[in-house]
Amino acid sequence: MIRIKPLHEKDADPQIKRMYEQIKQSLHTSLVPLYFQYMGLYPEYFQYAWEKIYANIKTEAFQKAEKQIQEVTDAITEIIYSPTQEVTDFIGSLQGVEKEHIENTVSDLRYINTALMILTIAVRESIKGIPVGVKKLEDFTRPGGSIEEDSHIFDSLLKQQEEFSNDPSLAQASKLLVPIFGSQALTISNYPDFFRLIAEEVEHLVKKESYLKARVELERLVQFLISGFSESLNFSYKETARFLYQKPHVDEFLYLLKDTFPSQFPRLVITTSIMRKILTPRSEVTVG
Repeated sequence: MIRIKPLHEKDADPQIKRMYEQIKQSLHTSLVPLYFQYMGLYPEYFQYAWEKIYANIKTEAFQKAEKQIQEVTDAITEIIYSPTQEVTDFIGSLQGVEKEHIENTVSDLRYINTALMILTIAVRESIKGIPVGVKKLEDFTRPGGSIEEDSHIFDSLLKQQEEFSNDPSLAQASKLLVPIFGSQALTISNYPDFFRLIAEEVEHLVKKESYLKARVELERLVQFLISGFSESLNFSYKETARFLYQKPHVDEFLYLLKDTFPSQFPRLVITTSIMRKILTPRSEVTVG
């Protein structure tokens, strides 16, 4: 069981809150992504990491990378996914205002998922040579389960929501949002039936070989694009050790950075592309 808990904005000290505010502004979101809430537990490392991330996130190279990833993902989605009749009927039943609100939410999620995929993979590639205790890794994963299949960290956060909501549709919908926003995911689940249907569509898709190949290609593309960034996203072993030395539960923290979060966002980027395809007929899709 992972012992560390994310540092929510309301519990953060002023310095961390300032960085949280920068993150929200940079990623155009009203909520602090869960990834950074875990970083917030280690203030010195968080500041070191965020300075490197912030230097990249507004560069032309980063923005071009986001656009290229989205275009490639949309092209892949056209090949590997076809909506079920249930989803098609549901979209057809939406009123104009409802559909517009969902489209705006999907647009926001598309941006933040793409940015977080780039950042989580960049951090993973930079620190993956730093050893994490084998025993602890075994404790964190279920026997025979892959990292992506083992979502118990997010399941525990989901249970926090279900304590005040017994709606199965809402719980299912939140599964798509918990890796991004943690226990605050409910605040943007305004259309649980839509997110529930998407979660079911994705659940079937991820079992297919075509999805697995697409996921691998996306990760390769991200790694290639990262290499062209003008600002280094390298998190050196020396600096990481200096900021995290003798801090509590560092193995758990590094496990989250190296395995848990990077494994989630390729799927989420494909998921938002699926949402976009469902909401926008092919003849209406525009690049960007």
